[in-house]
Amino acid sequence: MKKIWEREPEPATISGFAFFLGFNSRRDFDDYEENGEFADVLKRGLLLIECMYEKKLHQQSPAGAIFVLKSMGWKDKSESKTHNIEVVKTLEIKFIEAGPKPADNEKEVIL
Repeated sequence: MKKIWEREPEPATISGFAFFLGFNSRRDFDDYEENGEFADVLKRGLLLIECMYEKKLHQQSPAGAIFVLKSMGWKDKSESKTHNIEVVKTLEIKFIEAGPKPADNEKEVIL
């Protein structure tokens, strides 16, 4: 079988992506991603990198991938934001009379 390359390609990284595109820093890259003319292209590239890290979750030691994905905005399901919103729950109980009226005393009971 013929090899396409001599060694496996380097794993994709966000900083490597920014460097390849000619940015001088991650901050410049992030700013351009927010406001630049080709922001959609950068977002698509970042999505591809995120996809590659997500695939690593299925490998034997996914700790590094978990770390990176958390830095990309992923959260554990157990993490939740708590809000200081007071919730008032009211339970309304309605008694519905059915059947004969209960006796007020023993003398009213007929057997």
